[in-house]
Amino acid sequence: MKLTSQALKLAHEIYNQFKTWRDALRAAWKIILIKAGRATEVTFTKESTGELRTAKAIAISSLKTIEKGFVRFVEQVSEGRTQWRSFKLKNLIFEDTQAGV
Repeated sequence: MKLTSQALKLAHEIYNQFKTWRDALRAAWKIILIKAGRATEVTFTKESTGELRTAKAIAISSLKTIEKGFVRFVEQVSEGRTQWRSFKLKNLIFEDTQAGV
């Protein structure tokens, strides 16, 4: 399946997690690009502290966790060192909305 088709399908699945279709589509693209093996920067608010966090996601284990509202990913912490992380879809922040935070 092409990346565009995957992103549109995922956006429909996660639309209820976002206020707008645009945000659902942007989130879907980020997730699909990570799944395709492309290093992608994600910014999200940590649930426990409210801290704004930016991570370089390099892989996703599975899309099964999306049903529960979160994404588990592998972050490249430093050269040759990786760590598992996760974020809730509702806490994902996009580049053009960071200025208002």
